[in-house]
Amino acid sequence: MTQSINRTVPIFPCRSLEEVMIFYEAIGFKVTYLQTAPYGYLALKHDIAEISFYRAKKYDNNNQMYQVQVYIFVDDVEAVYEEFITNFKDTYGKLYRTGLPRISKLNTTKEDRRFTLADPAGSVITIAQPLENKRTEELQRQQYESDPNERLYYLVYALAYSKLEYRTAYKALQRLLKNEKDLSKILRAKALIMKADLEVLNEDYEAARITLNQIETIKLHQQIYKNLTEEKQRFTEVKSQLEEL
Repeated sequence: MTQSINRTVPIFPCRSLEEVMIFYEAIGFKVTYLQTAPYGYLALKHDIAEISFYRAKKYDNNNQMYQVQVYIFVDDVEAVYEEFITNFKDTYGKLYRTGLPRISKLNTTKEDRRFTLADPAGSVITIAQPLENKRTEELQRQQYESDPNERLYYLVYALAYSKLEYRTAYKALQRLLKNEKDLSKILRAKALIMKADLEVLNEDYEAARITLNQIETIKLHQQIYKNLTEEKQRFTEVKSQLEEL
């Protein structure tokens, strides 16, 4: 008996096939099928997945934002991320974190390491690699349960980088930072770095510059700072984005 091959191909609506085709070809997908009449249909393929689009003339990506989503799990999310952002920069001249199209930063959630991309039609694809370091996860869980400020920080982190609710996350983060005197030096640094990032994502660039100045006044022990790999990368990217404006 021949075993069937299981495949799942998400099919997204869009207003312009050409617009989404240009974007996906730019980041590394290949067109496998294109039909313009009697109805529009586009199929694309990459090593990580196949996706398709159909033309819907009345589709409004502003109203449909975040309603059309798919998760793709990969073995090496870092490699996929580097490929996509390199190709994106080559085509568009710079990497966009807001608006359409865009690619988010690479973030670590409780479940996985992930980034999201939003195409010109407003469809959102999350590309993730499940976490394997259970010891790190256990330490985070213990810290999360023992400190209410840590708990709020990780809830804000999930809102920002899992749910992509930037404005809601920013309001919650402001509540955390109102009690700065109760925060450890390391948690204050992490919270301010996230605050600067969210201010850039919310296009409040002047506030982001003020927050960066606050961050630079915090003197962390060199060994502690060395372990903040993701935060250091986020801090560097925010500075770079502001310098480009």
